[in-house]
Amino acid sequence: MNHTRRRLLMAAGATAAFGSLLSAQSLAQAESRRHSLTELRSHWRSRLRRAPAAPSVAIIGAGIAGLVAAYELRRQGLQPIVFEATGRPGGRIETLRADSWIQEQGESQYCRFQRDRDLYFNSGPARISQGHSRVLHYCRELSVELELIINENKAGYFRVAALAQRGPLRLRQFQASLRGGIAELLAKNLAAGSSQGVIPPAEIPGVLALLAQFGDLGSDLRFTGSSRGGVSEGSDPMHPATPLSPLELRELARMDFFSQYKLHLGEYLDQQASMMQPRHGMDHISQALYQQVADRVLLNCPVTALERRGTGALVRFTRNGQAAAMPFDRVIVATSPLLASRWGRDFSPGVRTALLSHQMSRPAKVAFQSERFWETRDGIYGGVSYTDEDITMLWYPSHAVGSAQGILVGAYHVGAFPGDRFGDLPAAERIRLAQEQGEKIHPGYRRMVSAGISRSWSRAAYFEGGWSMSEPSSLLQQPDGPFLFAGDYLSHMSGWMEGAIASAHGALSQL
Repeated sequence: MNHTRRRLLMAAGATAAFGSLLSAQSLAQAESRRHSLTELRSHWRSRLRRAPAAPSVAIIGAGIAGLVAAYELRRQGLQPIVFEATGRPGGRIETLRADSWIQEQGESQYCRFQRDRDLYFNSGPARISQGHSRVLHYCRELSVELELIINENKAGYFRVAALAQRGPLRLRQFQASLRGGIAELLAKNLAAGSSQGVIPPAEIPGVLALLAQFGDLGSDLRFTGSSRGGVSEGSDPMHPATPLSPLELRELARMDFFSQYKLHLGEYLDQQASMMQPRHGMDHISQALYQQVADRVLLNCPVTALERRGTGALVRFTRNGQAAAMPFDRVIVATSPLLASRWGRDFSPGVRTALLSHQMSRPAKVAFQSERFWETRDGIYGGVSYTDEDITMLWYPSHAVGSAQGILVGAYHVGAFPGDRFGDLPAAERIRLAQEQGEKIHPGYRRMVSAGISRSWSRAAYFEGGWSMSEPSSLLQQPDGPFLFAGDYLSHMSGWMEGAIASAHGALSQL
């Protein structure tokens, strides 16, 4: 497939790591996400009252979409059955702790973290935007305790090949230099009378004053550095600090396209502060939902086929090594689109084509346990450091600041671009690369990190990758006979729990 720059930007935007580039969220869309579930629940209840008999409903997949669908149906008095192929609920919501085991394509990994409730690794979703009202609603309703996290930290490092001779520089130095360089360029042109009539002459002084403040320019409208970008090491509070030398705009322009947009992570709507996480692990959300419907969830029960039977459907599955089948009036398919396409032998041709058209990302993460050298040595408390190598980023914990040990995410490779193959490597090789490339950001890194563990979602059974990088299909947002679909890939927020929950609500409305 030929990938244009625009398509790659759209792909990057679908990721939880790099925000909502897929499509800019309008104010109307943002406002609609804040609506209460009260009206929806009233609508579902009235429709069920009009039904001649309570329908039997199967839900395929106990990820966040499937669990929300089961929870809401339970609230309306129905008793759905949830088929989950793996041995745990939550789907890509996974938190690894001491003694956890994970499986990937025939290889298993054992988590060797110390036993401590603050030492955990969210190998899937790891943050919640303040605008994700559906997620926040269920956290409130189910008493999931949240805490703030640092999503972007200007003290984090930014290392790119184009500026490798300078070593890793702080994110603040890049951002201050970018603002200053752009402000100077525009201010000089305005001062020289090059506004070309866009700005009336009487308003130019006000715009110049704005640019001077925006870029921290001097009285001569030149950018020669700013304390916003950092000051020389060892500065004494009793004496004036010396700002670091700025990067020139042409230096920043030499960075590759995909390094440049990392400078703006915190500006994207779904990445803006404040960001949150459940205390002690993201799986507290899926566990809270699971506890409400646990008696209706069949774990280790993979579905093998979905067939039409009259106006209903037959679900074929395997349990305890035995093949079995159950009829249902309706089936909510809440799995990855590629997996659903394999089971749905009786889906309409258009639906099968739409499911198969989704191009999935191949994300992978690596985590290590370590003494908190990033705090004591580098003065970094939460947030991210970036590189243009395979690991993409180092992500520092925001919780338990000042404690002895922490879990550092040593790689978050989003797998959204052509040639991305980090997630296809065996776990040991991913861990080795994370140590090697992390050393270029933090000298001595290899000696300081231990207990490495890695999750690749393209190598995990029953997941087929991460999030969809394709546009959602309106066809899949409608029933296909007895079959309905749910999953973040159906939304314009693919890769976010908010999109998965919205899709579950959509399926329930269609039910």
